[in-house]
Amino acid sequence: MQVKFNKILQLLIAIPLASCSEFLVQEPSDQVSINEQFSTPTGVDQAVNGMYKSLESLISGKYFFYADLVGGNLGFTPSRIDYVLEVPPAIGIDQIYEFRDLEAESEYSYVYEEAYSLINEANLIIERTADLNFLSQDKRNQIRAEALATRVLAHYIVSLLYAQNINYTPDGSHPGVVYNNRTLIAGVDYPFRKTMSETWTLMQEDLDEALSLFTPVQAMEYGPDYSYFNATTTRALYARMALQMNSWQKALEYSDLVIRNSGVQLMDSLNYIKEWEKPEAPVAEII
Repeated sequence: MQVKFNKILQLLIAIPLASCSEFLVQEPSDQVSINEQFSTPTGVDQAVNGMYKSLESLISGKYFFYADLVGGNLGFTPSRIDYVLEVPPAIGIDQIYEFRDLEAESEYSYVYEEAYSLINEANLIIERTADLNFLSQDKRNQIRAEALATRVLAHYIVSLLYAQNINYTPDGSHPGVVYNNRTLIAGVDYPFRKTMSETWTLMQEDLDEALSLFTPVQAMEYGPDYSYFNATTTRALYARMALQMNSWQKALEYSDLVIRNSGVQLMDSLNYIKEWEKPEAPVAEII
């Protein structure tokens, strides 16, 4: 009787365990799987669009005024309450503003998280579109180029906030950032920080490859070209980074290419105010 009871008990335990096992390997029904997302041209287009949306979110948030904030150049207009002038609190940035931001609970921690989430999106696009035969070779090249440039910019933003500049040590051997050039498996991959010199080398490799792949046609067929990475915007980013990294020849080379070939001219004084009064269109000198 005891043996029979034990077998029944084992069976009852095994049934829910088997059910849980099957449940855990299934993807939620209200989400699109990665395989499904990259199975059609529309899905690929949505993924690229999502990458740019994440990039826009990253650079238009707190990161946008970080330099002014830590440099003491950000002020707050006093508000009048019951005839008394009060300065409203710097909600969400008060720790940085008062120089008491802590590593364990930083108000800018989300910038780090969003940057690496964006890097993961770019890596997924790079890896998943490499062999899609329903896309032309030119289309695959353009998508890869735009994703590589996005990956560089995200790493560059992280390096600005979380690493010392390359001059901190004579050879740039101090810690740079974690440079993710492939998708990571949670609980398996534990990347480590490269040196700042290695970080710059990896950035250059991505930029060089991107510039070798760009085509005249942007990856997405809608939206203005200045909203996406192309050869000109990537050269402009390259020039800016090279200047900061003491790579004088590359800074000269790529800034000269942008100045000579972009077709963009600086606004003159007569049209300056008129340009900024445009309701939606960007100013004429935007790249």
